[in-house]
Amino acid sequence: MQGLLVAAVGGAATAKLLQSRVRDPLRLIGAVTAARQSLLLLNELRKQVVHRPIQLSALGSWAIVTGCTGGLGEEFARQLAKRGLNLVLVSRSMPKLQNLAKELEDGFGVRCVVLAFDFARSSEAEEEAFYSRELPAVLAAAPIENDIGLLVNNVGIGIDIPIMVEEMDTSEVNDMIRVNCSALVHMSRTVLPLMRHRGKGAVVNVSSHGGRFPYPFGTVYAATKAFDIHFSRTCEREYREFGINVLCITPGLIADTGLNRLSTGLSAPSANIVVEGALANIGRSDLVYPYWFHSLTGFLTESFVEDPLTKQILDVLPQRLSSLASIIDVRKACRERIRQKFPTDRRLEWPAGTGPNPQPLVDAEWSDMILADKLEVTNLPFQSRL
Repeated sequence: MQGLLVAAVGGAATAKLLQSRVRDPLRLIGAVTAARQSLLLLNELRKQVVHRPIQLSALGSWAIVTGCTGGLGEEFARQLAKRGLNLVLVSRSMPKLQNLAKELEDGFGVRCVVLAFDFARSSEAEEEAFYSRELPAVLAAAPIENDIGLLVNNVGIGIDIPIMVEEMDTSEVNDMIRVNCSALVHMSRTVLPLMRHRGKGAVVNVSSHGGRFPYPFGTVYAATKAFDIHFSRTCEREYREFGINVLCITPGLIADTGLNRLSTGLSAPSANIVVEGALANIGRSDLVYPYWFHSLTGFLTESFVEDPLTKQILDVLPQRLSSLASIIDVRKACRERIRQKFPTDRRLEWPAGTGPNPQPLVDAEWSDMILADKLEVTNLPFQSRL
């Protein structure tokens, strides 16, 4: 209904525009474009305020949450327990899982089943055993008996500083792809058939705002999150007819999560606000920013900074102006600020020939840089795998 309202407003505005005697075609194109962008923004903001949330308990009495022993995943577990859902908690640390399960059972009177599994470092045989035998057996047995109403694919890893692709080693790249992409696919292919047979269910996949547009100095991370978005939207089309809602959320910065531990503010909301927004959006859309300010900044980035037309206009502006709306310049400045804050941290040194004002390398310098990079690999810490 709300979508029809937005479409009606847009149609009326366009009709009014076409009826007017606009002789300048460029003015007409500009007006139509402005109207379209305004409607897109209106639609994004509408998602934040106009919706009757789904009653999650009606989908099933159990929810699965991966990566749940800290950060966003732990907040998902708490809010779902608060809503009366029993929980299957999946993470790599059994002691942390047991502590969280006891806290939720004592605090909310729900039942919890815990499964310890390392999504990053398990062998192919261990993955096959977990996804094909262990997990299905636990879900089929009492007390769960396949009554899964919600799957939250939250587990993920990222890097705490802006770095270039060449600065990542093989294991870091592989771990990130396995956790951010493979885990989501395998959990989905295991749980979705159970929901399909019951004719109802919901999936929430946690992606990132960096997956929506080019994200320099976070390239591999952003690419994995773009995969999550496309996978989620495609699954939504496949399983919608079976009564299953698939939602992908793309939050930006979140306070008190990861290694940066940002303070709560306008651009970095608390985890509970993000989770509330995510749960409220189930059944509303297949892709959403769960927090209104992230929705606004994301819209501006997608529609102007990275829009093919406006980007060309921004590129010809004076450097001092264009750099304010250039993702590459913003991300370079971010790394440089961190480097100046921690001048003794070798991880933050710019690779030779790069930096805020890169200079071309002569052949000898280029050879030396390649040799140095081959002989010394910098190990960069990931955000905690939950």
